[in-house]
Amino acid sequence: MLGYLSNKVVIISGFWQFTNSGATQDTVQRLLDSEYVIHWFCQNLPRYGGENPHHQKISPFPYGLKERGHKGATALNSYKKVFFQSLNKTATEKKTKIYSGYLSRTAPSRKSIPSGKKLEPEAFFRETAKSRYILSPNGDRPDCYRHYEAIGLGVVPITQLDPYLYRHLQNGPVVYNITNWNISKLEESLDPEPVVNRNLIFEDYWMSWVDYIVEIELNWNVDQLQRRDKDIESAQDLVTGTYWNSIDKT
Repeated sequence: MLGYLSNKVVIISGFWQFTNSGATQDTVQRLLDSEYVIHWFCQNLPRYGGENPHHQKISPFPYGLKERGHKGATALNSYKKVFFQSLNKTATEKKTKIYSGYLSRTAPSRKSIPSGKKLEPEAFFRETAKSRYILSPNGDRPDCYRHYEAIGLGVVPITQLDPYLYRHLQNGPVVYNITNWNISKLEESLDPEPVVNRNLIFEDYWMSWVDYIVEIELNWNVDQLQRRDKDIESAQDLVTGTYWNSIDKT
């Protein structure tokens, strides 16, 4: 489609846009060489960003929360419930310093990493929200939903992520490049009272981040902008307690 472009564009791609093995290097290079492509925001850069994911025209983009697929819709509804109930909880109120939730064996490296009991989504999110940190290693791809679920619940993910290729999560924050998964050792080295930027799960945050990186106020879809404004107003009501005062809390 590059040959049909007459206006400059920003490309944002998720992992479904390409085949499981990623785009060919030729495809990636033609995309980056195009005078009409200002910038490319790509999920899971090591897997889908071609031979040079450090290219100046490439930036990472978030995996986000799980909305589709196995238990996607059910899990997201459970997540929203726990998210709103845990909004005002600070690190000092959390009893668990590092939570080791269930880890499926989607990567060989996970065999040596502590894995907890498998829970239903709501129970898992509640346990996560009680914690200050959560073990969140690579799966079949470096990025995963758990990183964003944790940040939204005020919890810091402990990851194997490369700090440059996943620099969009620095403001989360996340703990990068972990190789020693001994929980006692980790507890000794981590900030006992981390401050988490929970805005990283809002669509508005990433739209603004894209604008900032490309240094242009982009022409986002009008419906998207209107929905974004509505969602932000709702979120602000929730933070101030207006929402909770208007519903049956049972």
